[in-house]
Amino acid sequence: MENFESLINAYVSSELKDENYFHPLGRYYIANTKLYNGYYWYYESSDFIIDIHNLFIKEDFVEDGVESMQNYVTLISNFVMSGNGEWFNPYQSIEPFSMFVMDPSDKKNRYLIHKNSRLCLVGVKFKKSFLEKYYPPYSYSNNVDDLKDMFFQSKNSIINPISKIAKDILTCKLEDTEAKLFFEEKVKEWFYITVEASEDSKNFKPLSTEDEKLIENVERYISDHYSNNIPQSLLEKIACMSGTKLKESFKKKNNLSITEFTQRKRMNIAEQLLVTTDLEIRHIAKTVGYTSASRFSKLYKRYKGVYPNEVKIMINLNK
Repeated sequence: MENFESLINAYVSSELKDENYFHPLGRYYIANTKLYNGYYWYYESSDFIIDIHNLFIKEDFVEDGVESMQNYVTLISNFVMSGNGEWFNPYQSIEPFSMFVMDPSDKKNRYLIHKNSRLCLVGVKFKKSFLEKYYPPYSYSNNVDDLKDMFFQSKNSIINPISKIAKDILTCKLEDTEAKLFFEEKVKEWFYITVEASEDSKNFKPLSTEDEKLIENVERYISDHYSNNIPQSLLEKIACMSGTKLKESFKKKNNLSITEFTQRKRMNIAEQLLVTTDLEIRHIAKTVGYTSASRFSKLYKRYKGVYPNEVKIMINLNK
């Protein structure tokens, strides 16, 4: 591989010169194949690459292209805003509000993306030079294995802070010079949050088995009744906990508040309806629990990075 650009050209149709849905500092491409269509954006510095996928998946497909990056980037971390699939070796779900870590040096990398879904993710590809500059243990040993383990171990505990960084990247409107500094700081923040979370996990005290099962009951109830306005008093009774203990225990298990958990459930169901049905947006909003279509659209944008009507436009392109 000559460079990252040559790799990208094998997967996209053409670069869009006159428009850029994301920051103009990066390069913006249209992707249109038998398997998917949509957009791809990336910004590259000497130390890292930030990229954004926003694709509608037409057919199930298994992809194997990560091996070709092993001489160019050292470690890849992705935040999934929307997706439906699996990453293999090691097994990781590609699902909304999750993270998956990629090892470019592993020749057994494979992933499966399911049809009739939207893949929207923000990723950071760390180059060797980044690790040498900002992670002293790597510069001393030149061994990335411990760092890879840290990224895998911490990925489930950093979803909330990383989601905020991803949204900052998606919505950046700064001028080019400021944006370069902004992107660099966001990548460093992404990296250090991950490393620190791994260190903190060594002192983490998990919930008791009994409390974890009680919180799972609350999760199941919310998942079954997500479109209703559920009183906290009812959840307290289900969990057999006081309000304070319920909030703390739920947050400890999920790294999310009860409100965030409920809203994310609603947005995930809404996306399934957007992608797989012809329901109008206002009807989808009511189905998942919102009387106001405008509030639903704002929340959808917050959680998914795009407005519902933009998803509809992408879907309609395939009809």
